[in-house]
Amino acid sequence: MISKFSVRDNEKLISNIVKVYPHMTKIIIYHNSYKIYFGVEKNRDDSDKTEVSKISKITKNLNDNRSLRRTKTLVKDIILCNHFDYFCTFTFDNRKHNRYDIEHCKHVMHMWLHRQREKSPDLKYIIVPELHKDGALHFHSLFKNYNGYLKKLKIKTKSGRDMYNISNWRAGKISSAVPINDNPEAVANYVLKQYLIKDMPLFSGKKRYWCSQNLKRPQTTVNGVEEFGLGRIVRNTKPDYINDNYEIQYHSSRGSKIDSKELMLDLPF
Repeated sequence: MISKFSVRDNEKLISNIVKVYPHMTKIIIYHNSYKIYFGVEKNRDDSDKTEVSKISKITKNLNDNRSLRRTKTLVKDIILCNHFDYFCTFTFDNRKHNRYDIEHCKHVMHMWLHRQREKSPDLKYIIVPELHKDGALHFHSLFKNYNGYLKKLKIKTKSGRDMYNISNWRAGKISSAVPINDNPEAVANYVLKQYLIKDMPLFSGKKRYWCSQNLKRPQTTVNGVEEFGLGRIVRNTKPDYINDNYEIQYHSSRGSKIDSKELMLDLPF
């Protein structure tokens, strides 16, 4: 696509983004191309810096909202690319641990996960913190390839699903694992709506989640419509979502089915 805009060496013009997942391809088409900048221009005088400082203070809430949206995008991408087996919850016993200290709780969790590698060398996980009403922490997580012993409990979830105790978790009184039978879109929407919220606790570095390094991500290509020759497909397909700024199309892989309504529940991202 040829643009009427001139682009400098430290700029890139974006007209679309293509994301390839195991079961589908997501195409975001921007109605007006926009530029992203690499680095900061050196010839900025003091008045410019002062103005930027003022704008930064005014837009802090806006930036926080954008940060949350970016986190939701990243977490949703991870869930859609990795079919997790269990939804797990881990609590911390206040007689053993300071369950109000997120970094301490993370360290305890990290050491436990390290020990699981002996029986579960391919363990994949993503962990999100949540606060009890009294401010104490517990962790929610999605697990894949966990081979540790799970003891079936007599109780079930509110929806009637079986629950299991993660037997070798001894840092807290409660640990549970619920098998995941839902499609990835439903799992992602549940995690995003329930736990990725504005006032959630943050790990160090203002991170809202923590995950293993062996997780799959979508193949993301800026201006992929042109690179992959998808122009005809895009032009001949009705968008699943459209607004004044962009539109989104979902294209299922061969043999796969997708529910675009599930996918669109947490726009915009």
